[in-house]
Amino acid sequence: MILKKFFTLFTILSAAFFTLLSTQTLRAQLSLTAIGTPATMNFNLGGSSNCSGAGNAWVNNATIPNCYSNMGSYAYSTGCNNTGALHVSGNGGETALGGRASNSTTLIIWGVRVVNNTGQAISALRIKYRGEQWNSALTNVTNTVAFSYSVSATPITNVTAGAYTNFPALNMSNLVSQGGCGGGGAAINGNQAGNFADISACLPVNIPAGSEIMLRWYETNDACNDHMLCIDDLEIIPLNNTLTIAPITGPNTVCAPDTGTYSVNAMAGVTYTWSALPAGASYIGGAPTGNQAQIDWAGTAPGTYPITVTPNGSFCGITLNPATINVTVQAPGPPVTISATDTTICNGQSVTLTSSDSTGNTWNTVPPQTTQSITVNTPGVYIVTSAAACGTSSDTITISSLNSPAINLGNDTIVCTPNINVVLDAQNAGATYLWQNSSTSQTFTATTPGTYYVEVTNLCGSNTDTIHIVLQNLPQVNLGVDSLICGPVMPFLLDAQNPGATYLWQDNSSNQTFTVTDSGTYYVAVSNVCGTGRDTIHIRHQLVPQVNLGSDTTVCVGTTFAMLLNAGFPDATYQWQDNSTNAVLPVTQPGTYYVEVSNDCGTAFDTLHVISITVPVVDLGSDTLICPGSPFTLNAASPGATYQWQDNSTNASYSDTVPGIYFVTVTNSCGSGSDTLVVSPFPAPVSDMKDTVLTCGITELLLDAKNPGADYFWSTNESTQTITVSETGEYWVEIQVCNTTIADSVSVEFTTTSNNPFNPPNTFSPNGDGMNDFYQVQGNFDNISNFSAMVYNRWGQMVYSSSDQNFQWNGEHGGHIVPGGVYYVVFRMRSECDEKDKEYNTTVTIFY
Repeated sequence: MILKKFFTLFTILSAAFFTLLSTQTLRAQLSLTAIGTPATMNFNLGGSSNCSGAGNAWVNNATIPNCYSNMGSYAYSTGCNNTGALHVSGNGGETALGGRASNSTTLIIWGVRVVNNTGQAISALRIKYRGEQWNSALTNVTNTVAFSYSVSATPITNVTAGAYTNFPALNMSNLVSQGGCGGGGAAINGNQAGNFADISACLPVNIPAGSEIMLRWYETNDACNDHMLCIDDLEIIPLNNTLTIAPITGPNTVCAPDTGTYSVNAMAGVTYTWSALPAGASYIGGAPTGNQAQIDWAGTAPGTYPITVTPNGSFCGITLNPATINVTVQAPGPPVTISATDTTICNGQSVTLTSSDSTGNTWNTVPPQTTQSITVNTPGVYIVTSAAACGTSSDTITISSLNSPAINLGNDTIVCTPNINVVLDAQNAGATYLWQNSSTSQTFTATTPGTYYVEVTNLCGSNTDTIHIVLQNLPQVNLGVDSLICGPVMPFLLDAQNPGATYLWQDNSSNQTFTVTDSGTYYVAVSNVCGTGRDTIHIRHQLVPQVNLGSDTTVCVGTTFAMLLNAGFPDATYQWQDNSTNAVLPVTQPGTYYVEVSNDCGTAFDTLHVISITVPVVDLGSDTLICPGSPFTLNAASPGATYQWQDNSTNASYSDTVPGIYFVTVTNSCGSGSDTLVVSPFPAPVSDMKDTVLTCGITELLLDAKNPGADYFWSTNESTQTITVSETGEYWVEIQVCNTTIADSVSVEFTTTSNNPFNPPNTFSPNGDGMNDFYQVQGNFDNISNFSAMVYNRWGQMVYSSSDQNFQWNGEHGGHIVPGGVYYVVFRMRSECDEKDKEYNTTVTIFY
């Protein structure tokens, strides 16, 4: 097949009276680039105009590129501004540049800077612009804007300096006027017909290559007849005496019976004569007289033929030269063919395709191949295109592939009855078949459930497939028994089983399983090809009870309060310590409150203590002794309280190593309490034991080395301040206070006239742990009378007394536990061998 060639027309020279270039990129000056090629520009400023648009700063070659003026500002309006000024007039960015000298004492001048970049001298300029009027002054006198120009070999950047030549042919005058004078003029639209006119002329001028020309317009003050005249759409065509009508554009190689369009540059006032055509060719539409012709080359013998276009007349006084193009007419060659025919190949095989043309082949492979022969191994449509000197032709071949048989007897099938009639098709027509029962047809009819298979063979190989036809029953559905789910066990999964069936749950979901997230009734319908089965389950969900009555709280003794304990938990029962059963319990008294919250999933308990507190009672302990530099810690801890020590520190405890007076104020919500402690240096140890002690009627004697806080070493290997002895003998002790050690001794003699009736302990710990919580004495009191026991702190204050031989002191004084430390105990009694009451002194150390 011969494909016609199409040629794109390229216009080198533009017609003098048509705008062939769109708005070009504006440069520092308007550039003339080639003889006969127009340069164009508009004066569009952009933005929005308004009637008060005066006073805008004008910058030469910047406000509007290529444009210069003698004014430092301009007005931007739609013709409604009557200010005497340089004006930019227009709407929506489509603007023109001009002036209005009304009420202005300044001559308003504006111009366009142009440079000759053609590389040749310019002898004339064809200049055309559109003159627009944007205001109708109140007079019928003609208002004219004068045109002048100046040529220079150096840059021209001033529209007033230098020599300018007037050229009236390019002057512009108003098109609309109205009578009267005074009160200003009326705005008109310079873009509407009747308010603008095209002005053109040929300007004889000598502009050497690289030189510049300034095209200038100026407006003088004409009272009452300033019409705001502006210029727009400037076109400049550079000319010289070597100007031709430019080369003829059009196809210079054609293949009969192609057609071709040929053209030359159109010049104003010029007609054209086209030369005669060779035999077989003709002008479409008759012999042309314009700058364009269309030629039909049908029937033209191969060869090269000249076509000449001769201009008639001149352009701007310059005689134009003719132009010629040589057109070569070619004949098409023979059609191309492919050696092979449509064929089939097995997967992996290949075939060679050969073009009848030894050169100029292009195959449609990816990527395209240009050899005479190609080898292919994939199916498809293959096309070879042969490009001859004139046109192209092509041929097509289809390659099909044959794979080893692809067999699909279908999915395994479920049937609901043992009596069936299922036709199995092995497809692959033209192949051979072998079924499980040795039958050889393309199809096989199964009449009972079972397993069926077939082997299919063709030229490219063999393949097999198997299908299972399974007998199935109606779905059996069991979601389980109704259930109570306790705790955060959700989600709970229900399984409808019967894989391969379809499912419809109560919420229209269709999965085999359903996730239960709350109590409710859930049911499912399970369907297969044999029918539908259903089941329902009721699920009740409860959380294991939880209860939190809040934190223990305190109230001040003697104050009234009310609080509400809330054990609320969904669907539960309640049992308070007072056997009430509401979810809430009002509380107005201190005490211990507890609740039991129960439901079917279990029971929860909680207890809250409302503690009555008083103003803090502060006891830093007894004044104490320390060795120089020894550390000590004072503890004023009281729950929920704040602290302020003598040095304004605020911890619950205070540590130091310096003797002195220490005090603290402890504050809680009920008030404040304070205490003071004196820390003194240890005195030098003293010896205070009697030399001899005679006992009467007792079996044990308490020996006291005094000097509380010292370190002791007895002859009995004991290390306490006091020891108890029961045998007659000499007893000594070493007493060490800080770095000083002394010795003391006593001679003890036990008599049989009376017995020691008691054995007082030297320590106890009243901390409520059930071990050694009381201070008491044990012994034989049968022969004792006038018994009394008195306990004193280190300041001599009696903190406890009793006349009961079986007393038990729990460490309290005035309702408070006394601080830990050493206390002095005085026992008074009379034994059978005594004539009067005797006093026995000892110490007891309290610790917690």
